[in-house]
Amino acid sequence: MFFTLCLLVLLLNFFPHPSFFHWMVAFFFFFLLLSFMHFTAYLVTGGNVTAVQGETVILPCKLSNTNEALTQISWQRRTRGKPQNDNFFTILSNGGPQFVNGHDDRFKFIGNLNEKNGSLKLSSVKLLDEGLYSCIFTLFPTGNYRTEIPLNLIIWILCVCVSESERERNSSAFLIILLS
Repeated sequence: MFFTLCLLVLLLNFFPHPSFFHWMVAFFFFFLLLSFMHFTAYLVTGGNVTAVQGETVILPCKLSNTNEALTQISWQRRTRGKPQNDNFFTILSNGGPQFVNGHDDRFKFIGNLNEKNGSLKLSSVKLLDEGLYSCIFTLFPTGNYRTEIPLNLIIWILCVCVSESERERNSSAFLIILLS
């Protein structure tokens, strides 16, 4: 696209005082070149994920509509436990999956590089894991394509209430139970 615009400017600068005819010829060649260009829209899909504390979840991430070489998939997170954007997992095309900035066995790569699937499995989800996860595909030669996957947690709270007289007789009768 940039090359086409430069060609248009050069063509118009060739004429000292471009007339309407020269502008029409320049735009004709511009649109002719545009018609031969191939535009590709890459599609990176993720999704919203909701989990109950303690469960296992899948953080989905897939890239479609490309035949370019995939060099790596990177994962970042901004969570309750790590409020700053944090690189934490990378899958290299020539080296496989590896942790960045600390090891966490609860994360496992379940995707497939050949299928451009970067999905992760997170076991034993905690409240501190809740937040925004980013999956980033690096392609050669075009660069990075990303999607964001929000992870929301559900925490069940059960409140067992007893009467005032029961509380006076047994001080441990009033319970708040957190179920996960």
